[in-house]
Amino acid sequence: MTIINQITTLLVDDDQLVLDDLTVLIPWNDLGFQIIGKAKSAKQALRLFKEYKPKLVITDIIMPPTNGIELISEIKKISPDTFFLVLSSYEDFHYAKSALQMGVSDYLLKTELSASALEDKMKKISTEINLHSRTKKTHILLELENYFRPSSRSAYFSEPLREYICNNVYYFFLCSSPASFRSKTDSYHAPLFTKEFINDLADFLELTYLDLLFSVDNFILIAVPCHTYLSETINLWTNRILTAFRNLGCNGCLFYTEKPLAFIELKKIYLQKRNELEYTLFFMPEPAVKIKQDTDSSADPAKSMQIPNYETFSEILKREDGKKQLKMWSDRLHEAKDYNMLQKFINYCCTLFHLNAAEEAVHLSSHQALDIWAEKSYDNLRSSGHPSIEQYSFHVRNAILYIRNHYSDSSLSIEKMAEDIGISSGRISVLFKQEVSKTINEYITGIRIDAAIDLLLHSNYKIYEIADRVGYRSSQYFSQIFLSFTGRKPLDYRKNTLTTIVIGDSKNESKK
Repeated sequence: MTIINQITTLLVDDDQLVLDDLTVLIPWNDLGFQIIGKAKSAKQALRLFKEYKPKLVITDIIMPPTNGIELISEIKKISPDTFFLVLSSYEDFHYAKSALQMGVSDYLLKTELSASALEDKMKKISTEINLHSRTKKTHILLELENYFRPSSRSAYFSEPLREYICNNVYYFFLCSSPASFRSKTDSYHAPLFTKEFINDLADFLELTYLDLLFSVDNFILIAVPCHTYLSETINLWTNRILTAFRNLGCNGCLFYTEKPLAFIELKKIYLQKRNELEYTLFFMPEPAVKIKQDTDSSADPAKSMQIPNYETFSEILKREDGKKQLKMWSDRLHEAKDYNMLQKFINYCCTLFHLNAAEEAVHLSSHQALDIWAEKSYDNLRSSGHPSIEQYSFHVRNAILYIRNHYSDSSLSIEKMAEDIGISSGRISVLFKQEVSKTINEYITGIRIDAAIDLLLHSNYKIYEIADRVGYRSSQYFSQIFLSFTGRKPLDYRKNTLTTIVIGDSKNESKK
């Protein structure tokens, strides 16, 4: 495997003996440097620089017919970020001063050239180059994140980014976590991956300065220049990434490109296939899936996949063939592989069936599980006679759905809810009371108590844990509300119930 963590270095001096001495004077590789070429003239040095683009050039200051100053000037026109160490004789020191004014990192008098002196200079320059590379890479990664946003209209890279990546093609890995992604069905959730997790992943993978890792929507994109890993296979990289996710406590998966691509090509494929990728991620049948690199959208089945608005959806499910229609939509979703439609389908079902979308979606790990869940929820609704919410106005329906998805948040307030659904708190309070015949706070309390009763009957959570799960900071206050609502304290309610199902137990515990 090519060593790419090292700082590529070009040695330039018109004296062959000096070049030979420099080559063996210090342990270059051990210090983090790789000599990629040696030149005896400015002309030869410029040719080698254009071919290899080293990060560091160590050059003599006087090399007739030209001098090191002219060489530095030409190289800086090509690559302003290149670092230089100038070798100078005492009588040529005024040239070294000129070089320092041009931004050269340091100089070393040939009369003082020794292993210790050169090693000290290399350590100092290494620190400067690595710091510069990290700062530059941080800006590049931020620009790449913006470049991949659907809202970004940029079709071109900035000059630094073009210089950094446009001469390479990459193997790409789009990494994510299916379980975490499924919980994002609730659109109010936080971003999928924190900056801390992304930084930890980069550290664990021990990426080089040429590798790129940054966040793209619900994925972490890892780009590996293909020419730097000629001896490694995609399978090895796949195992390496999945192992990193496991060690960071996350059940990861990834999509990969089988052939190397340029960033512009990947963006085109990603933006076209994002819906399909996210749909596959939601169910993710296996840990690694190859990205189809065709970009022909003429036969895209998602184009014909449409789920009606909520009012039509709920009306159709009221019909005698409602369950059949539900199954038909589910099957069409699987054919289209359209995540936007899947998200719409789950949210509509949860609204109609009085369920919390984020909590339900976590368990829908396969298309078969989606079918079973939808049919079971449909049957439960029909047998319970639970009133549907389509009878209410648009804003009241949104308020009800918001409460069902956020009742477990102890900071839930009318003001925050009103802001998020786009209406004033006073107006929604009036509408809600008129249509539901309850105040918003009464409705929130009812939802929380219903959820608490379910946990009391079907879990072994302690009372204070249940209080926290249904949105109460104080278990004492929760017990008071529960007593006023049901006529019994939570513990008494659990004790007086005939059957309690305990999480983790295979048998039901019967109580008389």
